[in-house]
Amino acid sequence: MFFIGCHRAAMTIHFDAPPGNAVVVGIHDANGTLVRHLHRPTSEAGSIVWDGLDDARHPVRPGTFTWTAVTHRGFDMRPSGSVCFNEPVDRLPDSPEPPRWGGVGGTPSAVAADETRVYLGWSGGQIVGCDLEARVIWSVALPEGTSCQALAVDGDTVVALARSRPPWVAVDHLVKLRAASGELAAWPAGQTLPVTALWPENAETKPTHATAMTARSGRIYLTFSELQFLAVLRTDTGAYLQTVVGPPPGCIDVTPTQSESPDEPGKLIDADFAVVALQGGTLGKVLFAHEPLWVMMSDLQLLDRDERITALALLGDGAKHHQHSVFVGLGAPFHQVQRRSVLASEGFLWIAGRAGGRPSIGPWDRAALGPVNAVALDARGRLWVAEGDAVPPRFSAWNTEGNQGRLEREFFGPVPPADTGAAVLPSDPEIIIGAGCEWRIDPGGGPAKCLGVITRDGMAATRFRQAQNGALLLLVRHPDGTVSVFERRGEGDYEPGEQHSKDAKFDFDSRSQLTIRQTGLRLVLADVGHSTWRLSTAEGLNLVGVAPGPLGGTIVPSEISAVRENEVGSLVQAADGAVYGATAAYGLCRVRIGGLDSIRRLPGGKLTVRSKE
Repeated sequence: MFFIGCHRAAMTIHFDAPPGNAVVVGIHDANGTLVRHLHRPTSEAGSIVWDGLDDARHPVRPGTFTWTAVTHRGFDMRPSGSVCFNEPVDRLPDSPEPPRWGGVGGTPSAVAADETRVYLGWSGGQIVGCDLEARVIWSVALPEGTSCQALAVDGDTVVALARSRPPWVAVDHLVKLRAASGELAAWPAGQTLPVTALWPENAETKPTHATAMTARSGRIYLTFSELQFLAVLRTDTGAYLQTVVGPPPGCIDVTPTQSESPDEPGKLIDADFAVVALQGGTLGKVLFAHEPLWVMMSDLQLLDRDERITALALLGDGAKHHQHSVFVGLGAPFHQVQRRSVLASEGFLWIAGRAGGRPSIGPWDRAALGPVNAVALDARGRLWVAEGDAVPPRFSAWNTEGNQGRLEREFFGPVPPADTGAAVLPSDPEIIIGAGCEWRIDPGGGPAKCLGVITRDGMAATRFRQAQNGALLLLVRHPDGTVSVFERRGEGDYEPGEQHSKDAKFDFDSRSQLTIRQTGLRLVLADVGHSTWRLSTAEGLNLVGVAPGPLGGTIVPSEISAVRENEVGSLVQAADGAVYGATAAYGLCRVRIGGLDSIRRLPGGKLTVRSKE
């Protein structure tokens, strides 16, 4: 039904919609231009009033107008497979689920482990505590403007070495957290312990940056490579205990052991056995007695090649230190981790990662390592590696049995802040594009698989196009505004496609459209800024505005003002009729849009707006 009104402020439109459904009415002028959206959350009233104004709240000119209407029962948008979520749970509204993988920025920079948990740190300043099954228990952020340089765990205390980033003053701080909850534990003098506070006021030099850190037996071991010394502190108070001077020390790990007392032959005393990288390519071995703290033994062990040590983890259970072995992370050009006996002058017992590391672009080689920033052994004997690569950022866990490392699990995140573009592969909705890579997600909630690295220049927006010769093209707008074209050759395999530039439309402001098979309607999903999407018909009738939080929820339709549309990826309808999109608003995930099959057009009509006379 329709009503031809005679008063501009009281033009009533009547409709017949299923009970409980939402109704959206569009008012079109004589040229077919959509001038006003009207929305009723439920259809019980069966009518809606138009006040004769357009969407900008200006009176329309007199004339004949057409109204169209669409009804639906509401929509929901929920994740159906993810690579990572960046934000911890307490930053997401109405989120009933536990924290997710991903941190809030930067690359994997640190890792530590104890009997029950593994602790992960990112250069963006996030620390995540998870159980041995890699389920996240807690997630916290270090003080603003700091990155996580190193992590160590000693009993029920996790210690982080936090480094200030520009424009903050460049001073390292030690931060204590409770291992079970991630709750901040203050030092006697304050919430954090600046490295500069360790030195007397009249000291000639006050180092501001430590090189590496570990903690055991109530002691923190800090290395200062530039000034060629190692400092020992108390874990509980941060009190300075001792200085050990020697060749420039780097990464370090310590394990409890026992050793024969030099004063009483045959008597075993508690000690800490430390292995430290010296001058980049030499393993130094130091035995520290506990009470009183003093150096009982020191030794050097040269590696058999020109290798640069970037990470260390000791394997020991309190037996004599000569029975220990050490996992050594090697930098470029090797990008591998070796297990060595502490007595061996050459050779290794175990190795992980392909020689030369992982290619920067191309299909993903999960058995290769990126730059090795840190390593740690968990209670099940797995070696965790923090790989300092941003595309993609990965923590990996390796089986240490036998002589060849076997990758057991890999975890990715976060999405770089500038990489907000994401897309679904039209021919396979389980493949999504984002964070510079192609991924295969697990709709059941398992870990995503990286299939290949496409670009390292960022993805502000992405879109698939078909070339005239049938090739599948991926258009990428980078954060700096430039656009690249890639031709997809296979799973995770993309080649630069400049030859297709002429038939690829670089129109990232156009709308991503999809014809829904069940309804015959063409629908548009557009990013309108601030992580908000818009769902509308092809002629521009806005059905709903949604904020696609990664944990999902029911979308409540509302009236939407006209806004500039920006492309946010793609809409894809799978063989079973499900409609998917992709988002990188809080991380990289695929979302399923439910309720589209309830959309129906209603019979419309005409309205007459007369002049004041």
